[in-house]
Amino acid sequence: MQRTAFFPLTLVVILLAALCFTVARVDAAAPAKAAGEARAAASEAAKADAQAQNAAPADEASVSRIESIAQDSPAAAPEPENAAPEQTIYPGVQNVHLQSGGDGTPKLSLNYPAFRVKAVDDDIRAWADSVIQSYEEEVRGSIGPDGEKPGSYGVWDLTGMYSLERPSPKVVSIIFNVYSYTGGAHGNLVITCRNYDLASGKRLEFADLFKDPEKALELMSAFARQSLTRSLGEESDEEMIREGTAPEMRNFGELALTPAGVTIQFQPYQVGPWSAGPQQVEMSLADLAAAGPEAAVWPDVAAAPKAGKAPGDGAATPPAKDRENAEKRR
Repeated sequence: MQRTAFFPLTLVVILLAALCFTVARVDAAAPAKAAGEARAAASEAAKADAQAQNAAPADEASVSRIESIAQDSPAAAPEPENAAPEQTIYPGVQNVHLQSGGDGTPKLSLNYPAFRVKAVDDDIRAWADSVIQSYEEEVRGSIGPDGEKPGSYGVWDLTGMYSLERPSPKVVSIIFNVYSYTGGAHGNLVITCRNYDLASGKRLEFADLFKDPEKALELMSAFARQSLTRSLGEESDEEMIREGTAPEMRNFGELALTPAGVTIQFQPYQVGPWSAGPQQVEMSLADLAAAGPEAAVWPDVAAAPKAGKAPGDGAATPPAKDRENAEKRR
């Protein structure tokens, strides 16, 4: 009887020991397996990273662009010495910032506004994409067939910023300043103005601004010629001013619309040397009255005084010689 009782007890002890050993092995196998998978993943990541570093990028300018959107104007903060200017953020307007490059490759930083009006926002984005595409094509074209890059390649950059004018609550005028440097003695600056009716989503052309667009060109030509001759002073070049202010659309395509009238933007070299910088001339609604500024753009145009004055001399109309030449051109 004693041998019979002992045998089952021994069997139970052996089974319990075997069960504990199996559980312990299972518990130990799980973390071991996880650790092995982690080591394998790390190895694959390291291998991929090494391949990426060894592979020469086909197009350094087309790296992924970082896009950020700011909706509210932040509190002003002191800028560190020699800091690049910050883009102004306007209440109720989204600021979209596209950036890429740097660290030895050409840098891109382009800001543009979004108004939550699809037609307007799509048109502005298309313009921004075209600017970036042109810049990246220029960067690609500078790289030699053997991958050799210009000596100044690492400091090339494109910076685009904007400001806004509101001639009326439903009309907005955007003034873009796009500076780019791709080698040489100095960079290049392009000023672009785009005007929109936010109610309809339509982009406003020159012909949408005045009842008589041809008359507007004549008035702008005479006014700008006199104004620039005075403001440029010793840097004034008669031939450049005459050609750059001829009453043609190519000279007056960049207009910023303000509540008081227009600001004519002239590109560098258009009416003066690079050293003089870009020029602008402000004209009031009174100065443009004869061309019939549209009330849809300037609601207060009816209240504007009718007697315009040329800059600085109290003249109500352009000089007689300019009026005579304008009549001949008509």
